Amino acid sequence: MAQQTLGVVLGGGGVRGVAHVPFLEKLAAHNIRPSIISGVSSGAIIGAFYAAGVPFDEMKAFFSDNSMMKISHFTATKAGIFNSEKYGTLFRKFLPDTFEELSIPLIINASNLQTREIVRFHSGPLIEPLLASCAVPLMFAPMEINGELYVDGGILDNFPVDPIIGKADKTLGHYIASPPPKEKKELNTSFKVTYQANQMMLHQSNKHKFKTLDLNLESPTGKYWIFNNKLSNRIYDESKQYIDENQELRRFITTFKAH
Repeated sequence: MAQQTLGVVLGGGGVRGVAHVPFLEKLAAHNIRPSIISGVSSGAIIGAFYAAGVPFDEMKAFFSDNSMMKISHFTATKAGIFNSEKYGTLFRKFLPDTFEELSIPLIINASNLQTREIVRFHSGPLIEPLLASCAVPLMFAPMEINGELYVDGGILDNFPVDPIIGKADKTLGHYIASPPPKEKKELNTSFKVTYQANQMMLHQSNKHKFKTLDLNLESPTGKYWIFNNKLSNRIYDESKQYIDENQELRRFITTFKAH
């Protein structure tokens, strides 16, 4: 009997992307390897690292060791605080030049600013679409690809399920951006209110997709600020505990391996 295939979706969330590492580690511990991955923003980073064979400990260290807000990447000539193109050197330490050199199919999702459409990159140059998928507006300048401007894919689709539907026997998702409830005293500045509102809007626009998967997991990491890499180890630990204790995932793994 042929082994079942598995499609995996990795949502976006800045430094919270490190939460995807224990998720993939759990699958690997049971000898389950995705046959296709769809990722956006930091989920695309982890998806690319996994498909390139980067060890899990290096994935984890990537987030703790590298601040996305590098003073050396500040720009006064582009439409963002930091020049997205300069981060290419960082990713090239881990990744090949093209999608075709990855060990499994990967879809990277980015938002086209000009056409207002989500674009699914899956072939050709790898680094530029990855940078585009992570280019949070205002913070990071848009990436130009084939003459058009792209930004963070999470703006239009922070949980890119569609690319894997019909491409695998089973589908599994990991969402890392669910905003937690807040006490009134926690919402005492304009920034905190705006950030919570934006996170609520993002979650509302994506949660209907959860039911389209065979199983979706939501690690409790939405409470963390997306750019604070000093919290990456704590995010990893909390996600690992959630993954290890999740009974639905345990049943999914048992059933998947039985076929």
